[in-house]
Formats: sequence, structure tokens, C-alpha cells
Amino acid sequence: VDSEPSLDSNAVQPSDTVELLRTEEMAPQLGHVISLLVQLVKDEALAGASGSRTVRAESLRALSALLQLVGDADALAFFVPGIVSGLAFVLRPASSMDGGAASGASAGGSALSEALHTLSRLLQVVLSDGANR
Repeated sequence: VDSEPSLDSNAVQPSDTVELLRTEEMAPQLGHVISLLVQLVKDEALAGASGSRTVRAESLRALSALLQLVGDADALAFFVPGIVSGLAFVLRPASSMDGGAASGASAGGSALSEALHTLSRLLQVVLSDGANR
């Protein structure tokens, strides 16, 4: 008979999880999650009208939440170029995309708004320092 799991004093607490995300050992896993979210955003933007606006917007929300959760410039600075590059696919006007696929504002205001919010969150975290907090 399985019993209810007990609270262990050695269990990872939420604050420990955030600190763990900021460690050098977690950089590969953090990078993988970030790259998956950015790739989802890019794929949906490149799919144009046949892409899912919901997947795109939710991927951007998850990315923004992850950036806010980690909240450490040193932990995120390495990932800035890839994140900005991925967000550019959502922010780029449809006329500049190969094949005329809809992206950016023409592919949905929610995605555009989320992309700008995510970019803002990224820059706030990475460019902030102790003097600006």
C-alpha cells in the first residue's frame, strides 16, 4: 500500500530551485529549455498563417516567466543573442520574410505584444546592476 509522500527536510524548496537555476552546472539545461522555447516561437512565426498563434504566445509567456524567475544577469547573458534572434522572427514585418509568410504584427497582436514584453524582460534582467535596483 502506497502512503502519501511525506515532507522531507532535505526536499528542494522553491527558493532552492531558483538558486539552482542560476548555477553554472545548470547552464546547459537552462540553455536547452530556452532554446526549445525560442525554437517554438521561430517555427510558429515561420509557419505564418498556418502556425499556431496560441503556441507562439504561450511559448513567449513561458520564456518571459523563465527569464523573470532566473532573474540573474550572469546566468542569462550567454543566451541573449539566441533569444533576441528568435524574437526577431516575431517582430519582423511579414514583407521581409521569405515567401511572404505572415509573421510579426500580421500574424497576431498577442504574439507581437508577448515578444516585446519578453525582450523587455530580458533586457531589464541582463542590463540591470546593483546600482539600478
